Amino acid sequence: MTEKHNFPFPIADLDTEQYWAACNRDELRIQQCNGCFLYRFTPGPVCGECGSSSSKWSKMSGLGKLTSWTVVTHPIHPAAIARVPYIVAEVELQEQAHLRIITNLLDSQPEELRVGLPVEVVFQSHPSGQKIPQFRPRR
Repeated sequence: MTEKHNFPFPIADLDTEQYWAACNRDELRIQQCNGCFLYRFTPGPVCGECGSSSSKWSKMSGLGKLTSWTVVTHPIHPAAIARVPYIVAEVELQEQAHLRIITNLLDSQPEELRVGLPVEVVFQSHPSGQKIPQFRPRR
């Protein structure tokens, strides 16, 4: 009997629970500092720029551009065996320069990729029930 493996999934903590809850509503929300108004990812209790502990969760457009990527061809987790090759990407969100998120890039072939490729967020459900933000080339 073969065991079915699933990709690991995020477990929300105090700093990330609002992020993951928004994903489950098909919304990409990023923490924004109430002191300097900069967005920050990954979420945390204090702004790394100004030190403020006051923030809010702002809804993003879900649009961005590809800044870097790698093609995974050797799975390091049993759940990845059926998925290889797949693309892990760094995406800069359009709301702020250098606001970047690490994600998977879907519906793409490696030879089609280029720095600056316009992308958009999509949400995929994990078997755990948690929705995960992924990106694909903008249609």
